[in-house]
Amino acid sequence: LTAGLPCQPFSALGDQAGLDEARGRLFLQVARVLRGRRPAAALLENVPGLLGTDEGRALEAVLGELRASGYRVAHRVYSSGALLPQKRKRVYFVAIRADLHGA
Repeated sequence: LTAGLPCQPFSALGDQAGLDEARGRLFLQVARVLRGRRPAAALLENVPGLLGTDEGRALEAVLGELRASGYRVAHRVYSSGALLPQKRKRVYFVAIRADLHGA
């Protein structure tokens, strides 16, 4: 599963409404799909502003939901320039289903 979550609630260019805005909670729908379909892995993408929005509570909410959905999760900020024709930093989340040993 791949998903690009709406960035407006977390962008430094916006008001950083975070989880207070409906778009900031759309990761809950991704978690719903993960629970229902149980793909082996998921890759999510957003702006680095997600890491500090709401003093880190937004990040903890995303990580918590992915983990509660049965996935091991890692995240890291990369410049998309290595993969895409743009040089924007993005935070990528990789989620691997927890019951897949050795993955």
